[in-house]
Amino acid sequence: MPLPMVHLAIAVGAHAEPTAEFLLGALAPDAIHMRADATREDKNVTHIVVDAREWPEEPVREWLAGYRDAPAPLRDLARGYAAHVLCDRLWGRTVYREFRGGLATLDAAALRTLYYRETDQVDIDLFRTVPWREAAWRLLAGAEAQDVPGLLSAGEIDAWRVRTLGWYDAPEHDPGIVPEHITRARVEAYVEEAIRRVRRCAATWPEW
Repeated sequence: MPLPMVHLAIAVGAHAEPTAEFLLGALAPDAIHMRADATREDKNVTHIVVDAREWPEEPVREWLAGYRDAPAPLRDLARGYAAHVLCDRLWGRTVYREFRGGLATLDAAALRTLYYRETDQVDIDLFRTVPWREAAWRLLAGAEAQDVPGLLSAGEIDAWRVRTLGWYDAPEHDPGIVPEHITRARVEAYVEEAIRRVRRCAATWPEW
């Protein structure tokens, strides 16, 4: 699914003045990677996957309704979290489906390796060039993680925040390639579509 810079690009584009908590929420579901021995089932839980065949709008809306009366920081984190989950599913139905469809001859291991080489490169390129990155990093540096009951602990979310803030500065994470399948242009088109969907939810869901 999209890597952190893509999720942050959507968050920044969808929210006129994103708070630190909204940005942290936009990263938070992937904090499952900080849990030892996490399984695919664990990731499905944290990503509110009720039925992978169905668009997740109603389950996400129902989940978000539980935060309608929460204090503002937790409500903003939940909104960012909801945006992440919706946008992951959009990515799976568009960018990732196109990627897999064009490489049907590759085995699962080769497909995974290529996928992360290309998505890592796009994420690093975004990190180096988007104008809002420094402001987002300042907000995230001061963001305070909170528990998302039943899904993730504050400790897991904070560990993912710290990991994200430091990951892009390590030279060994830069593949040094020009992506051929998941290009920056394709990712930017996806981001624009995701922003439109998140804005629609924000404008029409009372839960938002």
